[in-house]
Amino acid sequence: MTKTSKYTFATSKRPKDKKDILRRRFENAKASLAIEGLHLTAEEISVFEECIQKECSFEERTNLLKERFPNANAIRA
Repeated sequence: MTKTSKYTFATSKRPKDKKDILRRRFENAKASLAIEGLHLTAEEISVFEECIQKECSFEERTNLLKERFPNANAIRA
């Protein structure tokens, strides 16, 4: 039997709208970073949650992160 569905989880648990999809992706990304030993700060989490609520595009999210954390590239380099 060949699967045609893109989802591996139950139909009832599928994300219903854009906010649900973004929320699920953020939780998965946060877990992945935690496995690597990189934990997000409360400020970083609040920015991402704000972007989820506003349904920001990639560019809007990037600009908001640069605005809130102007020295982020210098710190991580």
